[in-house]
Amino acid sequence: MYIRVKIYSGRDGDPYTAIVDGANVAFFGRGVVDYHHVKTVVEGLEKMGERVLVILPEKYLQRKFYIRKGNVQELDDRDWSIVEDLIENKKVYEVRKRCLDDYYWMLASVSDQTAARKGMEIDVPPNDQKVRWPGTRPMIVSNDQMRDHKLEMLEPRLFRRWVSSFIIKYDFTPVVDEKWDEREVIFSPAEHFSREIQENSCTDGQMTWHFPVSEWGKDERFCIKLPRLLGRRLN
Repeated sequence: MYIRVKIYSGRDGDPYTAIVDGANVAFFGRGVVDYHHVKTVVEGLEKMGERVLVILPEKYLQRKFYIRKGNVQELDDRDWSIVEDLIENKKVYEVRKRCLDDYYWMLASVSDQTAARKGMEIDVPPNDQKVRWPGTRPMIVSNDQMRDHKLEMLEPRLFRRWVSSFIIKYDFTPVVDEKWDEREVIFSPAEHFSREIQENSCTDGQMTWHFPVSEWGKDERFCIKLPRLLGRRLN
């Protein structure tokens, strides 16, 4: 609840539709913080019409910090200018010391953003005519496997549903001639529907069951409409 109030409720402006696990992206494939990775991800999402918020621990928003025991990294002018731009344009949320940033981007994904939304629907429907992926918003951009949180956050089925519907995986094109800055980001969209048998109530009192079929498209389902009493027995 504190995170919801702190990040969203008192904030002016449009609601966020994409939350970036900043530390996960910044460390991707390097072993050191590379803010050009973060910039590339943010710009890639913004080109698709998403409003982005990067979640970062406080220490990575300093010019110099420890990246591991005995090793200090000092940001060069290029990376520091990216940090300053994120702060100036309110695209970053700073997680205070001794707080786990994972919880911040996880809870941000399920926040109602009541004040910013003002009743507006931010999920993207399947028939959206823009370049945005259909599905729930805000989505999470992270390659974190969340092994430490699977058993403590939600029961297994609900956790799988959340991961399949909210998490966007990413990768970068290969490095050529040590030109790290020229890599492009590649996103793997979340599923619009979780791939499991589901049921929905109909207005006529009956129930429709949706069955995924391995040979069909990812968002296609085999549907069976049943009377409510029989549907309850199957459930």
